[in-house]
This record gives sequence, C-alpha cells and structure tokens, in this order.
Amino acid sequence: NLNQALARNVYDKIAAVNATGRDDIYKKKYGKMALILPALVQNAGLLQAFAFSVDKNETAPNDLLADLALVLGFANKDDLMTACIHLPFGEYRFLARRCVIALTWFKRFSQSTWPEILAADDDND
Repeated sequence: NLNQALARNVYDKIAAVNATGRDDIYKKKYGKMALILPALVQNAGLLQAFAFSVDKNETAPNDLLADLALVLGFANKDDLMTACIHLPFGEYRFLARRCVIALTWFKRFSQSTWPEILAADDDND
C-alpha cells in the first residue's frame, strides 16, 4: 500500500532528525514547514510550494524538501523539482498526489513527535 510505504519512510526521516541531535529551533522550523506544505501544494501546486520553501533560505525547510525527495524515490530535491517541470501532466498529477500523502505524514509525525516544540512561542525564530 502506497500510504503505508510513505508513512514508514517519513517516520524514518523524522526519527533521523531526532537521532542527529538537532536543536529545538531546527525541529520547530522543520515541523512548521511540514504543517503548511500539504495545503500549500494542494492550493498552489508543487513548484510554487517548493519555491516558497527554498526561498526561505534556511536549512530546516530545505532539509524537509530533501527528505521528501528521498521518500519519493528521487536522489535529491533538485531531481524532484526537475521531475515536476518535465513530467507529462498525468504523471505530474500522480507525483503531486504522492507528495501530498507524504507531506501529510510529515505533518502528522511532526505534530506527534514535537508537540511542545511546535506549540512554543515564536520568539526565538
């Protein structure tokens, strides 16, 4: 099942963020981006959502996109973006659907893994 496979891969990525000993500020930025990206992809499309994330020019949002690319089977986020540009429309729609599913899992696992961090005030962002 696609949903279960993506969930497992996303869980591994969130666990890796914890295992690397990232600080709470990093986790908050990663998690906050995970919270908004599923809706942003649905409303604006993949490339515009990715451009918004990359435009932040911060490590955590870029790492989230890199993790998303790996979960979806791409070598890196640049390959994912290139695929978004060059895929035929039907394949692009399937990729967009897979992205929304994976990003929804990133959102769920971020919320369940770092609830206190995500709920904290934004004073130190």
